[in-house]
Amino acid sequence: MSGRVAQLQARIEELELRLRESEERHRQVTDTIDEVFWMTDPHKNSMLFISSAYERIWGRSCQSVLDDPMSFIEAIHPLDRDAVIAAFPRQVEGTYDLEYRIVRQDGGIRWIHDRAFPLKDPDGVVYRVVGVAQDITTKKESDERFRQVTDTIDEVFWMTDPHKNSMLFISPAYERIWGRSCRSVLDDPMSFIEAIYPPDREAVIAAFPRQVEGTYDLEYRIVHTDGSLRWIHDKAFPLRDLSGEVYRVVGVAQDITENKNLMRDLQLEKQRSEHLLENILPKSIIDALKGREEPTVETRRSPVVAHRIDQASVLFADLVGFTAFSGTQEAEFVVEQLNNIVHVFDQVAEKFGVEKIKTIGDCYMMAGGVPNRQDDHAERIARAALEMRAELSKINDQRGQDFRIRVGIHSGPLVAGVIGTKKYVYDLWGDTVNVASRMESTGLPGEIQVSESTYRLLASRFAFEDRGLISVKGKGEIKTYLLKGPR
Repeated sequence: MSGRVAQLQARIEELELRLRESEERHRQVTDTIDEVFWMTDPHKNSMLFISSAYERIWGRSCQSVLDDPMSFIEAIHPLDRDAVIAAFPRQVEGTYDLEYRIVRQDGGIRWIHDRAFPLKDPDGVVYRVVGVAQDITTKKESDERFRQVTDTIDEVFWMTDPHKNSMLFISPAYERIWGRSCRSVLDDPMSFIEAIYPPDREAVIAAFPRQVEGTYDLEYRIVHTDGSLRWIHDKAFPLRDLSGEVYRVVGVAQDITENKNLMRDLQLEKQRSEHLLENILPKSIIDALKGREEPTVETRRSPVVAHRIDQASVLFADLVGFTAFSGTQEAEFVVEQLNNIVHVFDQVAEKFGVEKIKTIGDCYMMAGGVPNRQDDHAERIARAALEMRAELSKINDQRGQDFRIRVGIHSGPLVAGVIGTKKYVYDLWGDTVNVASRMESTGLPGEIQVSESTYRLLASRFAFEDRGLISVKGKGEIKTYLLKGPR
């Protein structure tokens, strides 16, 4: 009998030793980790265990809460206390998961994340509640700084799971830019698509897979709730875990409407400038100017663009009697009349593909074969001259006027180019220009006088009247012809 007792005594001592070792290991674990582990009965009448981290985080002794299980409530921030007490019943339900603040005895405020889990006996009755309370002050402060940043910047920061089943975060700028609540997209992550401008919607949806690839960089339009269109620049970046799997997608959506509008206005202004420039200079000359670097100071005495043209036809047209007319009329009326005529002549030049060079008072100058080669330059100019005369006759009939033009044409080589450093002007120089001017000044009102060189180029296709020899200053007598029309 005594032997049996001795065996039982030894077995009890062994179990007590193992229990003490287990308790020591448990104490070593709970004393070194940062979280507070605690255990109470289901009714919270007694604190059965609390780890030493309680003293470090709460700044109160473990014994104080072992003696009075509810004393820890005294440290809870007054604004959070009622919510914590109201949540106690959830501890035995397994749904207690709460964040609240505590006020330490040194006045410091700490944020606590407290969770509780019920332990049940074989019959399913809760006989213990265990919990973990974690100091999340640093995280809260970091979150607060992040919130302050995201609440004030103009971009929308967002975060989703890789499959876009849930919106994990979206910054308040979403409400300002989309005109929709953050809660709406947190509740339904794909609801933001409803605001995308319909013509852009399919492209955005098709690009979603690129978010997890790190290649999602898109511009699209949204319809704000006020009806306005906004341009959005949206970029996404995948976040990967240690195994390389994407577990989050973060993005930045920026309102670029103002930039888009500025670019649109800039493009329109550029187009207007281009159009204006094309009304001043030939397009090939504009292209040549664009292709040149800004001239240095040393080269500014050289022409900006200059080239020799072997064959071209030059036309001068003068409104006979317009000078006398302008002296008897109001300035605005004179300019309006001249502008109307010049506008028609510009249309004629465009129709026949010849180049308007300039107007000098009531004199109009155009040329064929400049700045680009045209083998039919003389024919183009001849047809333009005939149409100018016909159009002026229509204007006279419409307005009850009697203006006539005197036209002169000459064909030959010349020099063309752009000179000046501020107000560029495309102009022509050479004997061909001078003779064309003389053809006009020695011509007859209502007639188109051409030189012999132009006549030879056109004789087979147009009818002429031989005017004979006329005296031209600096040239002596020159054979001339009057253009009558096509054969």
